[in-house]
Amino acid sequence: RLAEHYAARVRWQRQLRSRLALPLALLVLLALLAPLPALIGGSLDGAGYLLRALLPLFALALLLGAWRRFARRHVGRELPLASERLLLALPGLGGLLRLRGRRDLLLNLALLLTAGRPAVDALAEAAETVRNPVLRGAYRLAADDVAGGALVSEALARRGALDARQGVPLVSTGEFAGSLDRLLELHAEQLSARLDLVDGALAEWLPRLLYFGVLGLLAWGVLSLAW
Repeated sequence: RLAEHYAARVRWQRQLRSRLALPLALLVLLALLAPLPALIGGSLDGAGYLLRALLPLFALALLLGAWRRFARRHVGRELPLASERLLLALPGLGGLLRLRGRRDLLLNLALLLTAGRPAVDALAEAAETVRNPVLRGAYRLAADDVAGGALVSEALARRGALDARQGVPLVSTGEFAGSLDRLLELHAEQLSARLDLVDGALAEWLPRLLYFGVLGLLAWGVLSLAW
């Protein structure tokens, strides 16, 4: 499961990097062409041209390097609780984070149940695999509910880990039929498919937005020279 998960993430990252190559190449070209009229007009010498052309590229490379270093040092670490709550409250992003948290919880819960763990222990352990501390706290309460006698489907729905339209009927059916682990895994795969669609849309549109932004800067530079 881990191999499948990380292989999918690597494929997505490679796809995104390959699609970002053209916008970044255009950005480099724009930085090199922008001071060229001043060089031709004589208001800049060769050293001034190199300074004006390479300084934005150097600043961009420095910013990207700092971001990569920050991301690598803080991978897996949590933000302050107030920041995590704010992210969950943001439109769009909050729903995506909740969807990812539900998927992680349900998939790990299904694997633990398949391995023979009791439902209470499996739910408590699966809750610890959720990165967001706000969601993790809610899912811990679901384990307490099950320990108090609640059904797994009821506890998960009460704490926001199942949606009423699709998740609750599916998981409750598996609970009464004795196939809770299989139907939890099925629902987790459905959530993974939704997440794959979102990731695919991001990989498709983020490079396009950057591409059109660079083209807009290039058009602005051309129009400013014309006027």
